[in-house]
Amino acid sequence: MEWTPSCSKRFQIKHFVRKEEDRNKEMDRLDSIFQLSDLTLKIGNRKLYVTQEEFKQISVVFEKMLTSDFQEKKKNEIIFTGKDYKSFVMFIRVAHPGIQDPFEEDTIHQILPLIDEYLAEDARIRADWYLTKLVKKKNDSITSPQIVQNIIEAEKYKLPKYLNACMNVACRKVFNKLSHDADFEHISLETRFKISLHRWKLTDECYDQATKAYSMNQTTKQLGEAVYNMIKNN
Repeated sequence: MEWTPSCSKRFQIKHFVRKEEDRNKEMDRLDSIFQLSDLTLKIGNRKLYVTQEEFKQISVVFEKMLTSDFQEKKKNEIIFTGKDYKSFVMFIRVAHPGIQDPFEEDTIHQILPLIDEYLAEDARIRADWYLTKLVKKKNDSITSPQIVQNIIEAEKYKLPKYLNACMNVACRKVFNKLSHDADFEHISLETRFKISLHRWKLTDECYDQATKAYSMNQTTKQLGEAVYNMIKNN
């Protein structure tokens, strides 16, 4: 098909429409928390007020509550029993598409169980990235007992990037300190196997470097002796 001015004009119009749609979606996200609420969340004796449309976007579980044959579909109030109010509010704030509060080191571990329970996958991905960056930042300053707990947490809540970062730290720990931790047995066999393989690889790399260094030292020593003998004989 030959490219004509009319084709270019149609392309520009489509591009403009797409950009306008993106701007509208972003504006919908920004002002969503100011919309009139049509759903109440009751946690203990306290209540939160949200819109059903936004609430459904937090997780597939919430979406099914309001679209499938659940009792909640016919009500304007959902009661959450046995939940800590503060943790639940923090969970809603980080997962709500109109808010998306940033994660914080002091509170993220309280939110992870709720993210996992309600299958809030967008929040799970963000949590995975956040915890991965945190581990890489602290790196070897993380103690053996703490890295064991981190690995257990990463496995339990299905956070693959976080798990890999933790394994990279664990493979450099003293084996006796790591394996003698009371909770080490709670790490899956697959993860323990991967840590062992990674540690084996690091050991081989250290051995190769030491061998090369020794070889270079021997060569330097022999060269030095040859130069010395040459000067001495002259």
